[in-house]
Amino acid sequence: MMATSRLASLLALLLLVSACSASKNAVPPAPAMPEAPAAAPAPAVPETPAALGVWDYLIADTPQGDAGGVLTLAWDGEAYSGEITNDLLFQTVDVEDFVLNGDQATFKATFDMQGDALPTTVTATLTGDMMVGKIEVSGLGSYDFEAERRTP
Repeated sequence: MMATSRLASLLALLLLVSACSASKNAVPPAPAMPEAPAAAPAPAVPETPAALGVWDYLIADTPQGDAGGVLTLAWDGEAYSGEITNDLLFQTVDVEDFVLNGDQATFKATFDMQGDALPTTVTATLTGDMMVGKIEVSGLGSYDFEAERRTP
């Protein structure tokens, strides 16, 4: 019986040793990978301002006849700026307070008429390469205004 007991002890010892060595050689489980952060949204690409460019315009049926010129609009990333020439008055002046709300454009320009300020306000609808609306000339009335973009 002693031999059986020794054999059982030896067998238990062998099982214990083999279990220990198996656990030493076992590959530990891979650590959990952290979740990748969600991709940041792409920065908004500013839309090209719709009114940007050089426009040839015509003011129809003024008391002096049709008047034309060139409207040049630039965009600095925050606001429009520009200038407008008038072939009838032989002047180039700054565009003031240009606002584009949807397809509705408004701006002001003040010309000089024989030493007196001549404020004007244009209100027009912008459709593609056309602007159509009215120009209000202070003290002189309202006239049709039409502009076609020459170059963006």
